[in-house]
Amino acid sequence: MTDIPSGITSEHILKAISDFETGVPHEFVDSTGYDLLHDGKRYPPKAILGLAAKQILGEPLKPSDFSGGVKSKCFRVLEDAGFEIVEKARAKAWIFQANPQIFDVIEALKHLTSVHWVVRQHKEEIHAGDRVFLWVSGAKAGIVARGRAVTDPEMREEAPEAIPFNKVTDQLTEELRIQVDIDEVFDPPILRADLKDDPALTSMAILQALRC
Repeated sequence: MTDIPSGITSEHILKAISDFETGVPHEFVDSTGYDLLHDGKRYPPKAILGLAAKQILGEPLKPSDFSGGVKSKCFRVLEDAGFEIVEKARAKAWIFQANPQIFDVIEALKHLTSVHWVVRQHKEEIHAGDRVFLWVSGAKAGIVARGRAVTDPEMREEAPEAIPFNKVTDQLTEELRIQVDIDEVFDPPILRADLKDDPALTSMAILQALRC
């Protein structure tokens, strides 16, 4: 068993976050109770510390090498380096509506794997990790894709690659948005009529009043 080495700095942790995002190999799984919050994104604290230790030890720590949780050395090292540890929010599911006369989300999903979605409601409740369903309004209203929020709501511009699908403006306006990574596109869409015919789904709020 290898203990957490001394001398881990904020620079080591920032590098570990970058390594985590680029897929540097490690043996850690997602966190269960707490996240490291950085630039609006959430990361598993043990994985980040394990990768940070690699810069001192030459190889990352393993999950069995140290413990996480409140009052653990892992959390203390991360917090002493200036990083915030927050309780893991229970993941929620949201349905975001797209008006095809404003944004051609169906065509956009043929080209994009991630979208920056404007948030106008529930901004205090939506968090990174929440499940997201994209809904197209209109005569054939229904769910066209599912994905996951990878940031909390923050002021940011629309992604430049999404501008060709915006039917209202070609300007990169700054609004409160979240980044949604797309997991699956439904072709054909799951229509409102199909949902209403399912007895297990008749109470869904989207079938009565759309959320967000």
